[in-house]
Amino acid sequence: MAEITSTGTRPGTPLTAPQATTTTPPSRRLSWLLLLGLLLIAAQLLWLLRPLWLAHPGVRQVLTPVVTALGSSLERPVLRDVWQTSRVDLVADAATPGVWQVSAVLMHSARILQPWPVLELQMKNEAGDIVGSRQLMPSDYLPASGAVDLLEGEQPVQIQVGIRQRAAADGSYPAFASAALTPQP
Repeated sequence: MAEITSTGTRPGTPLTAPQATTTTPPSRRLSWLLLLGLLLIAAQLLWLLRPLWLAHPGVRQVLTPVVTALGSSLERPVLRDVWQTSRVDLVADAATPGVWQVSAVLMHSARILQPWPVLELQMKNEAGDIVGSRQLMPSDYLPASGAVDLLEGEQPVQIQVGIRQRAAADGSYPAFASAALTPQP
């Protein structure tokens, strides 16, 4: 049998354990990651739902001074399906054949200022068939002077649009029976 000898060691020297490093237990690290993930999800939800909470007047009153002090401004959410038209009238111009006046009352039910909508004008014949349509931009139906970019809710505004009809091949103008104005989302 071989004999084992040790050189350079002193008998009686106690063995020491390697120094332990302090680390965060895995459960605590997992808790921090979970909290960070929940905060990221909450921030993303707030960002995606910003049109909803920015449409609330109280939120806007609180945030507007803060954002203005930072040198920025809050975006104005454009709310869909808040515009209505009523009392749509169609009148032929007796002096000029083929010229019609469409008038209506336009308003919205939002609690915050809204930009003017694009309107779809549909002209109908006596059978109720659509014989002509056109998209109207705000510049088409608002007066050139005194028009504001935004309108407060529940404030009815009278609008008017002049329509010039093309003559048929024989030179006649077909008669319109009614008109419809529909705000576009």
